[in-house]
Amino acid sequence: MQYVEQAMRGSQPVQVQMIVTESELNALLARESGSGDVRNPRVYFGNGTVVTTGQVTWQNRELWVTVRAHPVASGGRVELVVDKVSVGRMPAPAAMREQVGRRLNEGMSRLTGRGRLHVQSVQITAGRMTLTGQAGGGR
Repeated sequence: MQYVEQAMRGSQPVQVQMIVTESELNALLARESGSGDVRNPRVYFGNGTVVTTGQVTWQNRELWVTVRAHPVASGGRVELVVDKVSVGRMPAPAAMREQVGRRLNEGMSRLTGRGRLHVQSVQITAGRMTLTGQAGGGR
């Protein structure tokens, strides 16, 4: 990820491939999770699927939430499309699904440099996510 960050600051566009592993992303989440309302966050990469889990506070209740999503690259960005949100074993309310989708995509935007990485494709395989695109050139 360090090379991609350097390329994002460059004056010329560079074709890059950013590989994010579960362990890297979970370490990053562990460092940042103390400031938010999600506790014990974990991310798992499967074949084409991202699964996130964690404890959240929703309407003054502490709940265990599981989210299944799949990535879509479009217009230079990656969006995680939420397929399913569960509270325990029950489906989550629609309002929670919407909020979770926004939060996941805010995190994805931070991960890709808030648009400085122009993503052309994204692939999820067991244990890793690979983003291919262009960085730098004043993006």
